[in-house]
Amino acid sequence: MTLAWITVWSAALLLWPGFVIWRLAGPRGLPWPLQIAPAFGLSLAVISVLGWSGHLLGLGFAGVRASSLVVLVLATLLSPIALWRRVTPEPIKPGWTLWAGVAIAMAAGLSALYSGTWLSLTADTFYHLAAIQSVLVHGTALPQEVFFSSPVLAPDPSSGSWHLALALVSNLAGADPVMVWRAMTVAMAPVTVLAFFILAHSISRSGIAAVISTALYVVLALSLDFRSAANPNRFGLLLA
Repeated sequence: MTLAWITVWSAALLLWPGFVIWRLAGPRGLPWPLQIAPAFGLSLAVISVLGWSGHLLGLGFAGVRASSLVVLVLATLLSPIALWRRVTPEPIKPGWTLWAGVAIAMAAGLSALYSGTWLSLTADTFYHLAAIQSVLVHGTALPQEVFFSSPVLAPDPSSGSWHLALALVSNLAGADPVMVWRAMTVAMAPVTVLAFFILAHSISRSGIAAVISTALYVVLALSLDFRSAANPNRFGLLLA
């Protein structure tokens, strides 16, 4: 049941607001599977704005949590308009290449599910978990205590909005940050692959070139290793 709540709140906070923004104001023409990555990127950008606003205004985590729920309500109210605006997607030719890209993304998700998250002694995962936990324990709008026993004056420069987003999911779902991180490892693997497919197709304008380059990226650059898929440095540049 906890995993179900993590899924619900992750989709609500990390996909739905960005999807509504994309449908209302974003570029037209992307097939729906390829709208997932930009929807995630826009949703995270909204949380980043809320986090920094909460920090500057001294609202803390409670204020960011409340404003995130307000954004979610607004996104829900605007959903009928966003869904009503229908635009014929730009075809990716040949047609099978889109679903080949989706298949590679799903394979990445299955690989992440099989391998699990990276929890060895040298993993950065523990640092990221500490950043999430610091937001939940100290109630700050952004991580301000990662390496020390009490919050410092300024936000930690090596963590930020992603950790705030996962703290929101953890708090609203009533789940331990470790469980949230495990779920995000599986979820971010296909999102990263889809983002790369979009990038490759935007550059090449060829579905076949996009599929080949995406497959090479997964096999050669990532070595089919998605244990650290939830690390922000793994997906941040692609989404940017």
